[in-house]
Amino acid sequence: MTAPRRRACAARHAHCAAPTQHPAALARAGRACQCRRLARAPLSCCPGGNRALRPRRIQRHLRESALPRCKTLATFDFKALAGIPSARIEPLVAGGWVETGANLIAIGNSGAGKTHVLCAIGHALVEAGRRVLYTRTTDMVQRLQAARRDLALEAALAKRDTFDLIILDDITYAQKDQAESSVLFELIARRYETKSLAIAANQPFSAWGRVFPDQAVTVAAIDRLVHHATILEMNGDSYRRRAAASRQSPEAAAPPTASSDNIRDKLEEETAQ
Repeated sequence: MTAPRRRACAARHAHCAAPTQHPAALARAGRACQCRRLARAPLSCCPGGNRALRPRRIQRHLRESALPRCKTLATFDFKALAGIPSARIEPLVAGGWVETGANLIAIGNSGAGKTHVLCAIGHALVEAGRRVLYTRTTDMVQRLQAARRDLALEAALAKRDTFDLIILDDITYAQKDQAESSVLFELIARRYETKSLAIAANQPFSAWGRVFPDQAVTVAAIDRLVHHATILEMNGDSYRRRAAASRQSPEAAAPPTASSDNIRDKLEEETAQ
């Protein structure tokens, strides 16, 4: 063996030197070998590897979710919703329903907290490692329509399959035409019994004809949504109205009222003059 080859071999096997080698050098060589083994090993084999990466993964999923930051369980007022006790929300936060592709539907008056409770559940699911997407229904429909025009609807739907839960807000907010309702039904039908949807609606199912102009499509869509669904009826007073009232001063909170009788009396007085 030539001298250069002997030196190269000695360098490669330095960590295998005789016990007479300096202990510090042996320790450094051992640590280097261990680092190389861990670098080649799967992430799950690295002690603490998942714990180190988990916060960054959750932060990334939170950004992707587009969930409003302020709408969490910590800021939700359960006392204001007598019909929705916290005990009913706890199983939804646990997320077992997402594993089976079940749905969640919140129906009620405007400002009753539908969006807040759905987003709060979404935040909890992201913290548990699931992928969630929040969007207004109108925005989702526009994106899917654009994908259909580009002959890329299948790819757009497949991209959204990566989310365990999609939250569609304000599904009954505006009337939709045939083309819009068609792509919305495509999304609902694709996720049926495989991936979950959470929907906020301010109209009962009987008024969903404005969402799907075709009666047959309306029935088919509702049938798929409610088949495996938890339905929250939220018909309390508006959060926004209560918040506005609480901000008023005592003087402003009770201004002089002008009832119909008062107005009628004033008109009569002015007519008599």
